Amino acid sequence: MLVGPREPVPEDGTRREILVDGAAVGAVIASPVERLTRNTDINFDRQQKRTSWLIVALATILAALATFPLARGLLAPVKRLVEGTHRLAAGDFSTRVTASGGDELGRLAQDFNQLASTLERNQQMRRDLMADISHELRTPLAVLRGELEAIQDGVRKFTPDSIPSLQAEVATLTKLVDDLHQLSMSDEGALAYQKTSVDIINLLEVAAGAFRERFASRGLEIGVSLPESAMIFGDGDSPDAAFQQPAGKQPSLHRQRRQAAD
Repeated sequence: MLVGPREPVPEDGTRREILVDGAAVGAVIASPVERLTRNTDINFDRQQKRTSWLIVALATILAALATFPLARGLLAPVKRLVEGTHRLAAGDFSTRVTASGGDELGRLAQDFNQLASTLERNQQMRRDLMADISHELRTPLAVLRGELEAIQDGVRKFTPDSIPSLQAEVATLTKLVDDLHQLSMSDEGALAYQKTSVDIINLLEVAAGAFRERFASRGLEIGVSLPESAMIFGDGDSPDAAFQQPAGKQPSLHRQRRQAAD
């Protein structure tokens, strides 16, 4: 209950009676807020505004100081991932980032390390592949060169019997080129092997026969002592290439010997 003198209703105000059981028990008067006119009131209002702005600025500074360590901790792994990505894009596949925590950033760091490991492994496989290709191509080329030089120097006469051995080396080169093509077209980076039962005795006899004349031109003799049969399960061309590699090196390794045995 409000008790006080009865004030007249302002000219721009509104009065509404409060009725209870038909009897007026009071009234509500709505009038616009008067503008501050006195200097004391104006100064107080200005002081309140300055105080409010000061409180807002102080609260903002305190919030920034409180969130700075948290933001720095959240941005540190992101920064490491960005730097690692730049090094990885530059070709440094040995790059690794610290994977800490089990959150999304930690799992992203683990995936990044897995990607870097895969790229590094693929790079090493490509280097090994180029070395293997050079090694595989060197033997048939050396055989062709040796036989052609023997024919050119008169050590060996060019007869129809000389053609099959030359054709065999050309076929080996063709097979190596085909394997290289299959490797470049393969999504998994592996050759398409045709597995079957292979008699390695026949392969050894063919390999020995291919190098017998080359050995003979250097005063060497091949002695072969093999069982009747030895079956393996594998690609029919891969063992043949494996047997030809050591045979191709025998003349240089046994120049002083009169007999080379396989």
